[in-house]
Amino acid sequence: MSEIWFFPFEENFIIWLQSLGLGTILQTILLYLNHFFSMLGEETVAVAVMGFIYWGIDKRKGEKIGVAIMLAAVMTPYLKNIFKRLRPYQCSDRIELLRDVDGYSFPSGHSSSSASLFSAVAVMFKESRILQVFGILVPFLVAFSRIYLGAHWPTDVVVGLAVGFICCLLAVKATDLFKSKYTFLLIYTAVATSGFFFCQTNDFYNGYGLLTGLIAGLYFEEKYVNFENSDKLYISVIRAVIGAGLYLGINALLRAVLSPIFAEFTLGYFILRTIRYALVCFILVAVYPLLFKLEKRIFK
Repeated sequence: MSEIWFFPFEENFIIWLQSLGLGTILQTILLYLNHFFSMLGEETVAVAVMGFIYWGIDKRKGEKIGVAIMLAAVMTPYLKNIFKRLRPYQCSDRIELLRDVDGYSFPSGHSSSSASLFSAVAVMFKESRILQVFGILVPFLVAFSRIYLGAHWPTDVVVGLAVGFICCLLAVKATDLFKSKYTFLLIYTAVATSGFFFCQTNDFYNGYGLLTGLIAGLYFEEKYVNFENSDKLYISVIRAVIGAGLYLGINALLRAVLSPIFAEFTLGYFILRTIRYALVCFILVAVYPLLFKLEKRIFK
């Protein structure tokens, strides 16, 4: 059963934000800006950034960034299904929803995703001042945009940012506490399996599938593929573009094949959804890099 709970100041703050420049060009500018910032917290951006770094720039740093993203992709919906908080527009007829959303509100998935992604990038490339600024600034812009668009309460995004930063810390530090980097990941995955007993939203099973696919993919790549990064920027860009296309294409194909098998929101449906996302992640992390051996022939 969904829960209606919020602090009075949260409703008033969102109403005030959405009233800024009402009926003027300022309102239009704010709307477009916040749609853009919100997009930076979406799944496709995380895949593109991680893929560009993992496939092209630095495989090991890309692994850490990917782990941070996937940890957040599991933890956030896990918490959402515990608290079951309704979104602002569902609780107040004075708040307008300005961007399509689904699922529960607390904590914010866009905020946790952007915080885990961009803070991990900043930590992995600490020599870059620009990335340091981006690592702090972008998550807060994403979080603010989710409030303005009526998708989240302020407390949703605060906790979402905290979850993202914690997952970055876990990816960077906790995995190094064990002899094998897979030990922590397997423990985390085992604990998260408890979500199968109560989680009723797609995002948990998406995240769980991505995490298990990442673990299997990293192990397979390390054992049997061991691809090399490129020192040419255009090669890195090409790898990322093709990888993003494969992500969208394979996901769409598997969705068309697997989704009709079980009715929505049944256990079978959730299990197949988990398998689908695990396969997509495994293919991109471990199988797709096999094609990189053809580059020398193509770009000879």
